[in-house]
Amino acid sequence: MKQIDTSDEALPATTHCICHTTADGVLESNNFEVLQLIFRGVIIVKEQWMTDCLQNPTLIENDEKYLIHNFDSVLSLATLIPKLGATLLSAMLLKETFNKGSHPYLHAHENPVWILHDNSFDLTEYQNDPDHLFFTISEKEFIALLSMCSTDFQQPVFTVLSLATLIPKLGATLLSAMLLKETFNKGSHPYLHAHENPVWILHDNSFDLTEYQNDPDHLFFTISEKEFIALLFKREFVRDVSKEPISMVTVEDGFV
Repeated sequence: MKQIDTSDEALPATTHCICHTTADGVLESNNFEVLQLIFRGVIIVKEQWMTDCLQNPTLIENDEKYLIHNFDSVLSLATLIPKLGATLLSAMLLKETFNKGSHPYLHAHENPVWILHDNSFDLTEYQNDPDHLFFTISEKEFIALLSMCSTDFQQPVFTVLSLATLIPKLGATLLSAMLLKETFNKGSHPYLHAHENPVWILHDNSFDLTEYQNDPDHLFFTISEKEFIALLFKREFVRDVSKEPISMVTVEDGFV
C-alpha cells in the first residue's frame, strides 16, 4: 500500500495539491501560489480525495476522479493582476496620464500600458500609437506569458520557470537534439496521454514539421508552446492501462 507524505507548504517533490471547491466543482481560492503549482505540473485535486482516502486507502490510485477542472477563481484577471504588482484600470485614462519612455519593471522591453483583450474590438489606435505607450495582449497570451515567467531587467531575457525546467517535473525527458529514429519504440505512448505518440516536439511554428507529422510509424506528436500550456490547464489524462506498457526507448541507459 502506498504511503503519502503531506505538507502544509509546497515542496520540490510535491505531486498533488488539495484544494477546497464549491458544490459545483469550482476552485475556491485566489492564492497566486496555486497558479504557480498548476504551471509546475502539480495535480490539483478536491479535498474530498483526502477524506475518501482516509476511509479507503486504495482510492489513492484513483486521483483522476477527484481532479479540479474549473480554475476560474485563481485565473480571474481581476484578482490576479494586483498580486503581480500591477494596477488594474476599469477604463482607459487620458493618454497624458502616462509618461513616454516608461516600461514595466519586469518587462523592460515592453510599453507601459498593457491592454488585455478578447479580440472583440478594434485595437488599431493603440497598436499604432506613435508614443509607444500601449502593449496589446490577449487574455490567453497573458496567461501563457505568466506560465513562462520570462522577465527582462533591460538585459537578455532569463527564465525563472521555463519549459526546460517544467518538463522534467512532469515526468518527461527533455532532449536538446533529436535522436535517431531507431532509438524509439513503435507502439509506445506517454503514460498519461496513451492516445498520443511518444515523442513530443514543442515548436514555435518557425520550422517545417512535415517530416514528423507524416511519420508512418506514428512516433512523433507536434505541439506548439502555447498549445502545450493550454494542455496543462485542461489536465485531460488518458492513462495507459496496459499491463506491460511498451518502453519509449530501445535502450534504457545513456540515451539522453
